[in-house]
Amino acid sequence: MRHRGASAAAARGALIALAALLALPARARAAAADAPAPADSTARRASPADPIPDADYGAAAEGRVIREVRIIRRPVFDPDSGSRLAPYEHFGNRLHIMTRRGTVERQLLFGPGDRWSVARAQETARKLRALEYLDPLRVGATVERDSAVAEVVTRDMWTFTPRFDVASADGHGVGTIGINDRNAFGYGKSLSVFYRNDTNGKSWNFAYDDPNLGGGHGRLHYAAGRGTEGATDQIAAGLPFYAQQSLRAYEGGWSRSTFVTHLFSSGVEVANFDERSERVTTWYGGRLSGGPTIRRLIGSFELWDRRLGPSRLAPGAPPEFAGDEENIKIRRFNGEIDLWRPGYVERRNIDRFERIEDFDLGTQLQLKAGYAPAALGSSQDEGYARITLDLGVDTPLGFGWLASTGSSRFAPQSIERIAEMDARWYTRIHSVHTLALGAYGISGTNTPRDFQARTGGLDGLRAYPIDAVAGQKLWRLNAEERWLWSPTRWRVARFGSATFFDAARAWGVGAEGTSWFYNAGVGLRVGVRTWGLRDVMRVDVAWPIQPTRDGGHAAVLTFGSSQAF
Repeated sequence: MRHRGASAAAARGALIALAALLALPARARAAAADAPAPADSTARRASPADPIPDADYGAAAEGRVIREVRIIRRPVFDPDSGSRLAPYEHFGNRLHIMTRRGTVERQLLFGPGDRWSVARAQETARKLRALEYLDPLRVGATVERDSAVAEVVTRDMWTFTPRFDVASADGHGVGTIGINDRNAFGYGKSLSVFYRNDTNGKSWNFAYDDPNLGGGHGRLHYAAGRGTEGATDQIAAGLPFYAQQSLRAYEGGWSRSTFVTHLFSSGVEVANFDERSERVTTWYGGRLSGGPTIRRLIGSFELWDRRLGPSRLAPGAPPEFAGDEENIKIRRFNGEIDLWRPGYVERRNIDRFERIEDFDLGTQLQLKAGYAPAALGSSQDEGYARITLDLGVDTPLGFGWLASTGSSRFAPQSIERIAEMDARWYTRIHSVHTLALGAYGISGTNTPRDFQARTGGLDGLRAYPIDAVAGQKLWRLNAEERWLWSPTRWRVARFGSATFFDAARAWGVGAEGTSWFYNAGVGLRVGVRTWGLRDVMRVDVAWPIQPTRDGGHAAVLTFGSSQAF
């Protein structure tokens, strides 16, 4: 959930002002771009500080009927006969199962008989990159006689990869470790198995995702987990809005989980209780035609049962954490309108190394309203409202976005009010130096006792335990200077480093007697070109500034398969 400001215009102005304040001391470069802007008005080219040459999307073939689609698949490695690594790269290609032609074909947003569109080609390239097992080297078209011949060239990524996010301090380690294959047997199916050990106990988890159910654009998701403190099962299937021009979409899903909810005060667990949640959702949506703004209407029905068991309190626990058994039942009809003006930009070396990354800096507004009548089994007659606003800006000083949401139940007074905001800003200081800034905030008012905002060592406060900061309201701020220093000729991997500063504070129940937490540190970043990892691999060493840990400033090690924020 994300909560936004009063208006898109005001938020854009704030982002631009923040960019100017932060980037001017860094003297960000503003060299003019040489190539013309791409034909797709919704896909702006990179800012002058971080130019990416425009891809050949076949503008000369715009509007022509596609006579043929040629798909060219390339292996993970491109061995150089003069390289010492060539034998190993040949072996890696033989070991890897190539993505099948039909798998690539099912992801395309065009086919023979359609008219060639540069905008649709750009969207297809973004869709292929999002799969994380293919790198689209070219999505374009040439003119042959009076028609177009489309050409899609892809390179496979090594998708059998580790998944790990671990924090280690004082000899204790917590986090997640496992394996994941997002392209099982070349069919584009995703399988993952991972082990998790944290304050919620130890658990084994399994997930399966099929993005091309039945050979089309349907989706299937299944996940299950079993652990010392409960179990979870979930399944969902349907047809998503797989493209901007999708006219309809639908989905149905069911989930059930049993677990122990832990509540913290000043970084120490002081209460817990058993919780059970079972949920069934179904929705159907369609797109309204006309205009550059994508307009979608969605109707849904939601059945949600939540059981909160009696609280088990430790000495000194806040009285607000106490409670007897509660049962919350919701049977709700919802209506939603979604207004979206896409504005994609392409960047390199932001969260990944040597990979094109897509960022949507457009504006999206979602308005949702619902009603849950007691006559259908709800605990009470109640209404529901949610507003979500996402927007971004692209300037010569950098780019960034603000994503936010706010929601509330009404019964008849406002209850369970939750507001959330997530903001990012990136400024290219030098060709190999990037300043990354982040701000995250969440607030809950009049919520059930299972709501608590927390942050710590695994999500952006790297020198402290994973639940060091807890309360009803929370802010977390991050600043990181990322330096890519390895030579571009290094073929296997790219290396970089980071210098960072983290800060966080919580307010309300559970945060009594605490103030701001600060830490600083340095880290190593590794990007393997041929791996389909979501981000870079990182190793961070952080030192607590205020407050200290056990009266000292001992370093804390965290590492993972993704960026820290």
